[in-house]
Amino acid sequence: MHRKIVLSFGLAVALLSSAGCEKKSTAPAPRRPLPPASVDAARIIHADNEPGNWMTHGRTYSEQRFSPLNQINDQNVGRLG
Repeated sequence: MHRKIVLSFGLAVALLSSAGCEKKSTAPAPRRPLPPASVDAARIIHADNEPGNWMTHGRTYSEQRFSPLNQINDQNVGRLG
């Protein structure tokens, strides 16, 4: 009798374990990282033509470190939240 209970319990655990393994994931597949951009010396020299792109640590060869973008300024910065 004891052996039947142990075997039944083991079978139940095995069935429940295998049922959980077959469940398909609904999570989306991870995205592949974008390839590195093509940035050469000429593009960095003319970085002012692409104000939204920071291609070097300081944005330009002269390390300007100032963003010419103007969507956020001293008039509307208080509304950021």
